[in-house]
Amino acid sequence: MRSVLALIAFTGIMLMLACESKPARIASVQVNPEDAQADSPGGHASFVAVGIFDNQQSRNLTKADRISWSTYDKTIASIDSMTGLSTCNSPGATSVTVHVSGDVPFRVSDEPRGSSTQVVGMANLLCRPTP
Repeated sequence: MRSVLALIAFTGIMLMLACESKPARIASVQVNPEDAQADSPGGHASFVAVGIFDNQQSRNLTKADRISWSTYDKTIASIDSMTGLSTCNSPGATSVTVHVSGDVPFRVSDEPRGSSTQVVGMANLLCRPTP
């Protein structure tokens, strides 16, 4: 009888562990807007990173998610690495990139898993000559 009760308890624990859901993690990043324009020099364009998670839900990513923004050609535009606010330095076009650690959870209250993967999103910025 004890072995039957032990087997039932063990089976129950295994079922509980199997049913325990893991927190959703980031799968991809979308940058909004995909294409932006601003006057140069001195014009600004603001970009927002939207995380798409493996549970098919999404949310805006913030500096609390340890995102990092950059531009391909810093002579054309620079971008605040934490906020996504770009500034045109000279006329031309450049790409805008956001890097996000692959361990970003859907709920900010969940703990990161410690993944070393990076998820990247991209957009385009056109710095127009000031008339």
